[in-house]
Amino acid sequence: CPVHCWRFFNATSLSEVNICDMRQRCLLDNPAQTLICTADVKGVGEEVLRELECITDADFSECGRFIVTKQFTGVKMWDLRRTKVPFRNVNTCAIEPSSLFDEMYTTGCLVDDFRVVSNHNATGFVTGTYDNYFIVYDAKNDQKHYLQARHENDQKRQNVPEMEEYTKKVLHVDWQRGVGDDN
Repeated sequence: CPVHCWRFFNATSLSEVNICDMRQRCLLDNPAQTLICTADVKGVGEEVLRELECITDADFSECGRFIVTKQFTGVKMWDLRRTKVPFRNVNTCAIEPSSLFDEMYTTGCLVDDFRVVSNHNATGFVTGTYDNYFIVYDAKNDQKHYLQARHENDQKRQNVPEMEEYTKKVLHVDWQRGVGDDN
């Protein structure tokens, strides 16, 4: 945690984020708090659902009060003072029909580790996706902005990712806070 050096978390493949307190309960099998991150996907097999529910990344906000978690289909934003449910659940993957998840599972795409980073006070985040896009989310206005990371001479310009080019993806992102930025 950027504010409290005694607090840390670990994300699991069992759809959990365990928040531990080194002053009291630092054992991973007895965390101080646990965030349950299930995926709401219908019409997929049990093995595919397990992959979709795996947490690929998580990040503390700079203020230490919030955590964002990334799963294949979306990002959940959590307030550590109210951990029963996320205060925001943002879909970052618009795959229809859900049978396409089966195809992605067999090709190994469901194990792609897309990173997520929140801004200072968790009013936004950035994460990557397929087709060389990354998503910047503004929680204040509930808006997603899709930005494509392509060469300037490339003619393809899209506003929303089509999720067709699985080999072209933005896996690693970062949020740099400028002087005077409030977000």
